[in-house]
Amino acid sequence: MFNCIPILVESCGALSGGSAFLVKDGETVALVTAAHVAPRAQPTDAWASWPKSVTARLPSGGQVELILFEDRNLSSGGTAWSPAFLWRPTGRGDGSIEDILILNGGVNFEAIESLASEYPVFELPENLVLNSSSPLRIFGYPVDVDMWPEEVEVEGRFIRVNGRMIEADLISREGHSGGPCLDDRGNLVGMIIGSNQDHEAAARIVPATEITSLLKP
Repeated sequence: MFNCIPILVESCGALSGGSAFLVKDGETVALVTAAHVAPRAQPTDAWASWPKSVTARLPSGGQVELILFEDRNLSSGGTAWSPAFLWRPTGRGDGSIEDILILNGGVNFEAIESLASEYPVFELPENLVLNSSSPLRIFGYPVDVDMWPEEVEVEGRFIRVNGRMIEADLISREGHSGGPCLDDRGNLVGMIIGSNQDHEAAARIVPATEITSLLKP
């Protein structure tokens, strides 16, 4: 049973990877991943540094293309890239965006439908209740990027809420970014984005309620 989706990114001739998962927003299924997975750096609205699409793998062996940008005609002539995903600025004034990227249909409707036929779709919780040492699990695809990796599960426990992030005592590896964090009942807690820079064993997790707020502003 797979819990998340492997993502392969090709940019400037280099390959990298990450993880993603599916959530349900009413009747709509959306794909969620970490925004830094695509540009392979702190995500900003300098779209030229992003790939135009990424590739997701199906457990049955097929692949689907996920479009990140559509061409938009300009009134002055020519075209510009228009994001096909939901995102939100950090408010720091430097063009940075929050590390959440959501594809919820549109040009990616058929691709997401294909993924939903083979991967679980998680319900978004209305609120989160985490107690000290609550058991947590993260799922993702640590990669060497020259081949599709196997899904890797890491178990740990809730430490604290640090600002707007959940921290847990588990080690995430490159490629786990964008994967889901679940509680011991299999409910969605959030999305892994990496580790605390001051404490490698403290994984940083975006709460699922932040994903909900972006889908339902």
